[in-house]
Amino acid sequence: MGKEKSLADVLKAAPSVKEAAEILRRRQNIPELDTIEGLQQCNSQFSSIWAKLKDLWLRKNDHICAAVCVIWGHMAQDKILRSKLADQGVITLLVAELQRPSLRLVILRCLAVVTSHGGPTERRSVANKAGKAIVNLAAETDSNEPVFAWCITVLSHSSLADLFSASASHSVKKKGKGLDIDAAKLLDVMVRASKHRDQHIAGHAFHTVAILTETKAELVLKSQDAIQTLVGHLRSPDVIDRVNALRGFFLLFANNPPEPVTLDPQRLVHSASLAFKQNMHYKNEMEARGIETGVLFSILMSLRQSQSAFMKNVRDQDMLSLGKELYRLLMMSEWGIADGKWGDEHGRDVDIGLPYTSWFEALPHCIKALRNVNPQSEEAAVLEIKYNIKHRRFSTAHEIAKNWIDTVNVKNTYCYYALSIQPENDSDGLMYAKKGLRTNPGGYLLHGLLHNAMDIALYLAMDVLGDPSKTNWDSKKQLEYGMALFQSMFADSQKYLDLAPPDDRLYRAVVAKHMCLFVAIKGPTHVSPDLKELKPFVSRLAVVDSISTDIWGPVVQTTARATWDIIKAKYTTAASQFDPIFKQRANHGVHTHKDDHEQAVTPDGLESLVEDLCQKLDQPLLDTDEANWRTHLLSPRYDESSLILYTCSECGNPSAQTKKCGRCGGARYCDEKCQKAAWKQHRTVCMAGPLVVAQPRKEEGKD
Repeated sequence: MGKEKSLADVLKAAPSVKEAAEILRRRQNIPELDTIEGLQQCNSQFSSIWAKLKDLWLRKNDHICAAVCVIWGHMAQDKILRSKLADQGVITLLVAELQRPSLRLVILRCLAVVTSHGGPTERRSVANKAGKAIVNLAAETDSNEPVFAWCITVLSHSSLADLFSASASHSVKKKGKGLDIDAAKLLDVMVRASKHRDQHIAGHAFHTVAILTETKAELVLKSQDAIQTLVGHLRSPDVIDRVNALRGFFLLFANNPPEPVTLDPQRLVHSASLAFKQNMHYKNEMEARGIETGVLFSILMSLRQSQSAFMKNVRDQDMLSLGKELYRLLMMSEWGIADGKWGDEHGRDVDIGLPYTSWFEALPHCIKALRNVNPQSEEAAVLEIKYNIKHRRFSTAHEIAKNWIDTVNVKNTYCYYALSIQPENDSDGLMYAKKGLRTNPGGYLLHGLLHNAMDIALYLAMDVLGDPSKTNWDSKKQLEYGMALFQSMFADSQKYLDLAPPDDRLYRAVVAKHMCLFVAIKGPTHVSPDLKELKPFVSRLAVVDSISTDIWGPVVQTTARATWDIIKAKYTTAASQFDPIFKQRANHGVHTHKDDHEQAVTPDGLESLVEDLCQKLDQPLLDTDEANWRTHLLSPRYDESSLILYTCSECGNPSAQTKKCGRCGGARYCDEKCQKAAWKQHRTVCMAGPLVVAQPRKEEGKD
């Protein structure tokens, strides 16, 4: 009788690592790992199973370690077992052997299971314990090697922990928090991987680059390759890539200053004189539009009339008359109430017998006089709202405005405008801005509502697409809602540019924002490498810059302006570099998120992931089932037709909580007020169609 083979020899003779792992499982009396009952038994016997497998691992035999690694990968499909394995130090054991070439693939695949299906705790643990080693390994490995692909998969999943720890501040990690990873080297690796021929690898890598724009902004800004990669992904056929690239730029420049909001009347009068006389752009624009349509004209007229009203009040001390006039001027211009006071030539206050010194402090007295005549005075309500906004008491202003539209006048435009300024809840603020636009506003109220709607939609989109912890939705719903918000911004920016006068204080910032959105949303199908489709907007921006510089001051590098300047400078070069990459992926039949009506991706299940852990140890390349080993992308496919699910049929508000018409199911509304407002027009269509039987509601906002 021959000598009995050792365990190592038996496993070496197995046709594949998968079969070797099965042999080892049976020899060690470990329960089956592909059934619920077996995993439950593993939970109850975990201590003894762990002791056996750890002892085998410490023998440091390649074939035994590979089989143990596959078993650990199977166990990691169970949440409780995965947590127990992490607590016992399995990640440390795996990382210690990562430099052994014969075990790299199977170890990386095991870590991929943990990070792909684990939560923040497991991901952060892998990042802290294995991140540095994997980043170094990826940096030393050719991009075409399977080991490189698995390094990217593990790193991209584990880097999500960085988002959870730093998203609140958008800053570089604090001491004792974040990831123990060389961020510069990680960025370099991910930038290289984002150009990979395989969309799945590149998708994971670019997602990580996008995360780093939030958590390591200064580092990304210093890397020309990273900036070029972000611009290059604005050429992606995948609209999600393009929006994430734009979101990345907005994060990089999130701390840039906004357009100034203060008004210096003396400087404005001087600027107006120069603009009228010397700026031919302004002269030509105003002659074409009509001088009375300009913001500068309305401000100067309202300031002049406001001063006259206060001088008249000195003579007659009629607070009722002053209140009515100030209300009229406030409807004319945002700066309709002059911010002056009674004083002498030395700037000292002067008592002239009125109950106020500062002109704005006349408002409480005007409000009282108006309400003495009419307790439900709309002029008084609007002036009270303005007074509280002036003193930055936004919650009080919102309470007054909301009460007015709820109980008195649902179509008061100024109330909706006030509710869209510094809203406590961005979703509500956006809803009020959209509802305000349905009241047929004009002048600065129209332009202000459009601008506020754009700004709030941007804040919401940045959060929804960036931090999964802020909602309880599935990733598909988050993606669709985020895209609906970007589409809303794009539509509002176009409307703003069509309607606002060129001397509006915010016009130049909106032009820049619109061009950025145009590139991201339209994509390479509608945007040429030389940006020729945007030349009308570029010319418009040059004209507006000339006008605004004379009136409002030098060009401000706002978030959108800084983003556009980079896109304009690098877009053509990025197109020449990245267009061939995207074309190559398409020619190889790699699927991307097209801008068409596609079904949602079903992420690769854990079963296929674990199945792919089981490769023959001495094979230099992956098996023929390579198409199945990739972990799922971090977001589902985007279906543009889903936008209707997140848009109110009445006011156009993008909301994740729209509810469909209970009768026809064809229209969706953000609340009962919009449904009632739309009924007169919707009724004919609704009543003509078949009755839809409502299904039991499973959660808020769904029928």
